[in-house]
Amino acid sequence: MGRSFTIPKYANGVGRFKFDDLCRAFVGAIDYMSLANACHTIFIEDVPRLNPSQYEDTRRFITLIDILYDARCNIVLSCECSVEDLFDESGSNNFLDSKKHQDSPEIYVSEEGGSSGRSTTMLGDNFEWSATGRMHASLAELSSKSDVSFALDRARSRLYEMQTQYYWDLTHQPIKTKL
Repeated sequence: MGRSFTIPKYANGVGRFKFDDLCRAFVGAIDYMSLANACHTIFIEDVPRLNPSQYEDTRRFITLIDILYDARCNIVLSCECSVEDLFDESGSNNFLDSKKHQDSPEIYVSEEGGSSGRSTTMLGDNFEWSATGRMHASLAELSSKSDVSFALDRARSRLYEMQTQYYWDLTHQPIKTKL
């Protein structure tokens, strides 16, 4: 038995949500696919300017945009800023360094040392390998953060396209999947 996903305001293929209901709740891709199949147009209110401290919210929002885009859903956002400024990448190292990387004591980047004299990745206590050059970031974590940077650019591009008349003239295309 699956879980239910409620559309708080719905009529004739149009759904209306608050950002928090879609991106700060325990929902994921399968919920977004169900939403894309049920609605040809979606209104999302109170979309904040997303900053690095909102990594999970941003990741969910990007997933939502990707799925709605693939299903050719129309989207109307009520934002506190323009699409151009939606992802606040200012700050020390933007979204790439937004999460704390102290979960794994076995793999970490030290501040100094190694044959190159730069930051190095420590594997265990005695083996170091110069790789990322970033403090407290394993290679796997850094790779996933780099994916986020690409995803931010893709989401921004898709949001621009989703504002065009060309996109709005496309026919809604529900996602073929077993939900």
